[in-house]
Amino acid sequence: MSPLEDKLLFTVSTMFGAFIGELFKTEAGGEWFMDESDPNAPFIVLNYAAGRAYSFSSVCFEKIVNNSDISACRYFELAISNFEA
Repeated sequence: MSPLEDKLLFTVSTMFGAFIGELFKTEAGGEWFMDESDPNAPFIVLNYAAGRAYSFSSVCFEKIVNNSDISACRYFELAISNFEA
């Protein structure tokens, strides 16, 4: 892959992850956080409650790039089930 393709995939994954995360925020709450502790590999998570963090965009990236069997929907369902527990 070229750097342009990498950037495009990162952007698309972030967009899908943000959409799913916003659905979670609407239902359960939370706050977005961008971890830039490694400038070469920043990532965005949705922090929720007592130390729970959900990386919806990372799940989307993994699905698109590495493993089509990964389910962003299932990840969302598990995150919501933690909210309801």
